[in-house]
Amino acid sequence: MFTSKKFELLQKDFRQIKNNGMRQRMHPLYAWLKMSCLKRNRL
Repeated sequence: MFTSKKFELLQKDFRQIKNNGMRQRMHPLYAWLKMSCLKRNRL
């Protein structure tokens, strides 16, 4: 279940990753998926 705080963090993350993705000429969604996978593995 998503809490609003968690969702806010996700949006913030997504914005950050989107910016990073654009800089690296990587698809933002791909970058986001990669990050979420890394986070899941870390937990």
